[in-house]
Amino acid sequence: MMHFLRLIITNKRMYAKITEELLSELTGNYTDVSSIKKENCTELAFYLFRETAILVILVSSILKSIDDDNKALPRNQAICAGLLVRIMKFMGAVLSLMIDRVRDHGEVIMATNRCIIESSINLKFFCDKASEQDFDLFVKSGLGPDKELFDNIQENISNRGHELPIETRMLRSINNLFRISGISDLTELDNIPRWKSYKAILRELDLESAYASLQRIPSHLVHGTWPDLAMHHLEVIDDGFEPNLDSITPDSRLLCPTINLVLLSVKAYIEKYFSDVDGIAFITDKADDLIVRNNTVDQFHESSL
Repeated sequence: MMHFLRLIITNKRMYAKITEELLSELTGNYTDVSSIKKENCTELAFYLFRETAILVILVSSILKSIDDDNKALPRNQAICAGLLVRIMKFMGAVLSLMIDRVRDHGEVIMATNRCIIESSINLKFFCDKASEQDFDLFVKSGLGPDKELFDNIQENISNRGHELPIETRMLRSINNLFRISGISDLTELDNIPRWKSYKAILRELDLESAYASLQRIPSHLVHGTWPDLAMHHLEVIDDGFEPNLDSITPDSRLLCPTINLVLLSVKAYIEKYFSDVDGIAFITDKADDLIVRNNTVDQFHESSL
């Protein structure tokens, strides 16, 4: 079976057969880590992160057919491809923050990495462990806030006696979400189930021991808890505190662990949906090679601290 990569160029759709040569051309320069030293660790990690982000873009766009009548992804695969796209967009944000010459953004990068990591873990779960019921649960469990907003709008309209233009637009958007989610009767959302806990997902992936490092600690930076304020935004002085306006200078420690988790999820996606495609191994080989080079940088930097 042939495999194809969909490319979006200047808003025009073009289809090209994906080959090792095309992959090499699109991923740009190969990051050579053989000359690693303390001074260039972070630079090498940056380019490995960039290579990984581009690989995610390409993998998220792979189609098994270029037939216009046969290019839509089924829902379950679409969930996985959507997670890849989300990962890519957040990785792009990290790259932008890394090269900002105005100031450092270490804390923001760590919070953004938390989003990348959770999507990567969810993607690996969907590819390695999830049942059809898990996909259904993922869809329906996410609709709770939208159903709550829908009910609030309807109540406001009823109390007021007429519908505002902004409410018309909001209801149209929410109803469209319900439609593409397969909800034909809103009574289906009267009792919305809860999605699996992150810890349960890690347990199924044999990663439960990493729960604190992958989820709990990074959550400080997302939610702005006391440990986040105390460690990153306040400075201890005398018997109190003062605001700390300085930011953490990012280095390879903010990039290398995220790279590996992303690449493992990319491999899981390829193995689940394209394992029957002849010649697809060169993509997983690319991911494995990136993991090896990334580990080289990560281990060197750790030993230099």
